Amino acid sequence: MAEGISVIVPVYNSEKFISECILSILSQDYNRNIEIVISDDGSTDKSLEVAESYGDKIIIVKKPNDCKTKGASGARNRGIEKAALDYICFLDSDDYYLPSHLRIMAETLDNNKELGYAFCRSMKEYTDSNGCKVITNWTRARMSELDRDYHVLYRSNCINTNVIIVKREVFEKIGVFNTCLSNGEDSEMWIRISEHYKHKFVNNNGAVYRIGHGISQLTANSILQKKKCSEIINAEAFARNYINPNCEKMRMFLIIRALIYEKLKLRNSKIGVIYTHMIVMNKLFHISPSVFFKFLIRI
Repeated sequence: MAEGISVIVPVYNSEKFISECILSILSQDYNRNIEIVISDDGSTDKSLEVAESYGDKIIIVKKPNDCKTKGASGARNRGIEKAALDYICFLDSDDYYLPSHLRIMAETLDNNKELGYAFCRSMKEYTDSNGCKVITNWTRARMSELDRDYHVLYRSNCINTNVIIVKREVFEKIGVFNTCLSNGEDSEMWIRISEHYKHKFVNNNGAVYRIGHGISQLTANSILQKKKCSEIINAEAFARNYINPNCEKMRMFLIIRALIYEKLKLRNSKIGVIYTHMIVMNKLFHISPSVFFKFLIRI
């Protein structure tokens, strides 16, 4: 396997943004090989024409005519299959990398051979009510020990696909994205990987995630769909770890915590939310008092 980074870009009708996305990759100061794998999911606009205009810097992977899998997971999987370099990164076609991101992330893996992957902070971009572009933090300002170590299981807004770098060998062992999920397939992947590989959080902003721009996005889903997928992801994580004799107690504790929250309906009022949290904490204390106190220390 050749040294370098394969950046996989899932695409669906992104002609408005894809050029900026590609240029943000090409302008990186990483001095080894970079290949850009544009994995299309059946675009009907000029996304592929724009991508192809960058010549041999771009590898185009078109969706097979007989392929029934739709969405980011299928597009990313086709990109992983085509990727030829030993590190793999992802960047959605409507988003963009910040300067030096790839170099910093690659150096993290180069200097820590025991790691399977690493991730960093992300920004978000949106247009406010006055029509002005706003860029602010997407990642939580304070990343606790639990956020860093259990970045999906503990809380949201700790990791997203644009800011992760993964050794290719990880996918060869763990498998690819779950195409049966219509939402959260990236979170499900990071949970599975974290069960087998060490990782590191890099305290640096690596990419900008655009939100609310109104174009057709590969991950658009209803609240009900998201909840259903979340229940599946956590239930499968529980089943895997329950039979694993080497499962960390804190990991199982956090999975159970997520399952309990899903079974309880959070009330809209502030008092209702506090009451729900009190119920969850009480249940967790009775499940494992020793892990419960370790959990409190690491929050």
